[in-house]
Amino acid sequence: MRKCLFVFVLFFGLGALPNVYAYASPNQIFQLNQKVTTQKLQTLRVMISKLRDLVYNLRDINQLEEIGMPHQDVLLMKEALQQKISQMQTETVSYIREL
Repeated sequence: MRKCLFVFVLFFGLGALPNVYAYASPNQIFQLNQKVTTQKLQTLRVMISKLRDLVYNLRDINQLEEIGMPHQDVLLMKEALQQKISQMQTETVSYIREL
């Protein structure tokens, strides 16, 4: 019985919530959209920064072999990092397309 009551209140209660855009002025809607856009651009900046850091880490891995790390270990690390870079590139491009 409690479960049915909970589902009923949840289902019909959410429908009674006011729509923010229905009561907002055009200026308020503009400010809300501007905040969302600013947040999305900040997220994009962070993604690009992380991608740049991964590329610099790839350069650091090349120096590990010069220091004396076995070649096979360097290749494994480099391959894993290149896969991560490829994944981040794909995510970043899809996020840019979403914008």
